[in-house]
This record gives sequence, C-alpha cells and structure tokens, in this order.
Amino acid sequence: FLGAGLLLTLFITQEAAAQGNGIEARLHLGEDGTITVLSGKIEEGQGARTEIAMAAAEELGVPLARVSVVLGDTARVPNDGGTWGSATTPRTIPAVRSACASARGILGQSGHKSYAELAKAGGKIAGAVPAKVSLQAVSEWRILGKSQARPGGEAIVRGAHEYPSDVKRPGMLYGAVLRAPADGARLESVDLEAARKLAGVVAVRDGEFAGCAAATSYEARKAVAALAASARWSTVNAKVSSENLYDYLKQNPGRVRDDVKGSPGTAAGQRIKGEYRCAYIQHAPMEPRAAVADWENGRLTVWTGSSNPFGVRDALARAFSLSAGQVRVITPDFGGGFGGKHTGEAAIEAARLAKEAGKPVSLRWTRAEEFAWAYCRPAALIEVEAAVEGGSITAVGFCQLQFGGVGAGESIQAGEHAAPVYRVRIAAAAGIVPGAGVDGEQLRARGVHGRTGC
Repeated sequence: FLGAGLLLTLFITQEAAAQGNGIEARLHLGEDGTITVLSGKIEEGQGARTEIAMAAAEELGVPLARVSVVLGDTARVPNDGGTWGSATTPRTIPAVRSACASARGILGQSGHKSYAELAKAGGKIAGAVPAKVSLQAVSEWRILGKSQARPGGEAIVRGAHEYPSDVKRPGMLYGAVLRAPADGARLESVDLEAARKLAGVVAVRDGEFAGCAAATSYEARKAVAALAASARWSTVNAKVSSENLYDYLKQNPGRVRDDVKGSPGTAAGQRIKGEYRCAYIQHAPMEPRAAVADWENGRLTVWTGSSNPFGVRDALARAFSLSAGQVRVITPDFGGGFGGKHTGEAAIEAARLAKEAGKPVSLRWTRAEEFAWAYCRPAALIEVEAAVEGGSITAVGFCQLQFGGVGAGESIQAGEHAAPVYRVRIAAAAGIVPGAGVDGEQLRARGVHGRTGC
C-alpha cells in the first residue's frame, strides 16, 4: 500500500499507449512527501533498482534517498516486458526520466511548492509523455553519472537481504517434488500412503506431478524419498543422446527459415568451410529456483525470483484455470539468473503443493535439481561456407540447426558489408528433447519433469 497521493501513469507515445505496447512509467507522489517509482523490471544483481532510482531523482530534482522503487509486483507495476536483452538502460530508463521530467513540469505549472502539495491535489494523471519534455542536461547531472550507494547494499553485505528462499508466511510448510529418474520418463504409479504415514506430511499427486509438504525441508525430502521407493515410471525411449545430438539436428530440421539471394553454390572463388558445435549449457543461476505460494479465497500469491514476473503470472493462471487478476506474483530482489530464470517451474510446483496443503508452501530447488531439471541454452550445429576471389567475398552460406527459435540477425544480408550472394538457413529441430520449449499448460500436464529451452 502506497498511501494517499497522486499516481501518474505515462507512456512514451500516444500511439504506443493506444496499442497497449508502450513502455509505461508509473510514479506515485505521496501526500507525506514520499516518491515511489513502479516498474515491471526486476533486480537480479545488476543494479536496476539503483539506476531507476537515480534516473527518477535526477529528473524530479530531489535527493536520491527520497525515491523508493517497487519492482516486479504484478499487482502494482506496469507490464513493460521481462528483464532481458540489456533493455532496462536503453528502454526503461528513458521512460522513467521522461515521466519524472513531466512530473517536474506539472509541478512547475501547478503553482504548488512541493510534490507533497501536488499530491494533495489528489487523483490520477494518465496519458502520453508530452512531445517536448525538458530532460536535465548531462552537464547539469547531480546524481546520474556519479557513484551512488546501492539501496539495500548494506543488508546484502551483512547477509540480511531477503531473497525468495527467505520469504516466510504464517503457518508455512516446506515442499519437495518427486523427480523422474530420466528426462522424458512418465509417472505410472506411486503409493502416497508411504509418505502420509510420516507425521505432519501432506502428499500430493496430480497427473504426473507428485510431491510432499511438511514442517521442514528435511521432512519433506524424507517423505519424497518414501514416494520414490514405490514410484513406477514408464520406459524412456530417448530420441536424442550426447552421442547422436548433432546428427539428430541434421536429420530433423523442423521449422526452417531459409533466405537466399543468388546462387551461393555456384559462386566463383576459393571455398572456405567451417563447422561449429554448441553444446547444451546450463545457465547456473547464482541462487537456485525458489518460490513461496499462498492461496487465500481462491486467489494465489507467489513470491519467486524470475526475470519475467508477468509471464510467470500468466503461466500460473493457465495451470490453475484462473484469471490473471486472481494471481499475484511478487519478485523480491534475487540472485542472478544469467538468462535462466524466465520461467516459473518452481512457482507452479509450490502452488500445487500449497493448494493441497491448505497452507503456504516454500519450495527451494537444490543445486542438483537446478542442473538436472532447469532449462539449458539450446544446443546448435552451425555450418559456415564462404567463397573468396580477388580479396573479396563473393558468396556466403550460413546454416544454423538448433533446439529453439528460428530468429536470426541480418548482418550478412544488409548494410554496408552485405554479402552479394548468400543463403541463410535457420532451423529449429522437431521433437521433445532436452531444451525444447515447454509452456505453462505443458508444465502442468508433465509435472514439470521436462526441460525447457531458452
């Protein structure tokens, strides 16, 4: 709860606001003088919280200590996309600066002497950022471009910072999940009574999902060990192994993007070829996945570390047949994901256990689970061929076979150094294999026993 005040919601352009895809900046000016920036971005150790606060303080003309930042709370912040692709600085910061500069302009035009007085005027202001916003010149910066103390930095150094795995709720239990013996194995049967005989244990099976909740993590894992002793799994008939991975990519191209200009195969010149192999690589987050789920009156609140809180919210809504408005995802500042925390596997698992237990449940993946069951960067086979004559490249062939999407850049297709003749072929391999995409519904159906792609 932010308290009484004035909420300003501004878009970069009116066109973007109308289409619902603009970068939105949300600013709350409290009647008590507090200033809060609300952003859909998250903090995973790269300083986004500090940078956003600095940008706001600079444009509002207030000390940095006056600005608070709320990140990644789907019930309070705008959905401006996930935190990835190094987009916070080039996209979100300009939006925050423009919105805060607009607020400074509104204050100047209002005749009020402070933001607190402006807030007492009350109400909400929503619309596009004015076409002409006067941003602070770089030469006048007092806060941006200068070294500033990181908000919450002292707590991190002292070990007092609350990560997702530290979140506690009244009456909370701790959960653990029964994992398959191999990727792709299907749970045929399991004796839940083996776990329920243990004091205070809640045992759950929903399709291929099975897990336990108990008063401590130790007791929950002990109960899951009892489940594992009785579990029967289907035979795994793996299509892909480390031995045939790259042959499989060649034989199963799946979806293909093929762009051709001219006849690369007949271009004159000396031929140079190369083949490059990219193995599956684990993202290895600093902090293994963790989530706390709490159901109340048919509504679900989850605390988890994800760079995509709105995506996790939508996945939870699909998994439990809820509306997006019935699900709230709160994202405490968490340990770096390195591209590995876009999805909500732990959140869905914790919510499933909490629903059956009737109490909040904290689920913390172990490091072993992180390496065995979290998604990897997709493997790929890249073949490159070029024809060179007279010191010039006459043709280029580029073929990338991968488990993942089929997007590609245009570095050899456009621009000053574009190849005169080329073929660019990008293919996403077919079949369910380690690294293949799994969405929220599949996560639910498969009990999160599959591995997903980046």
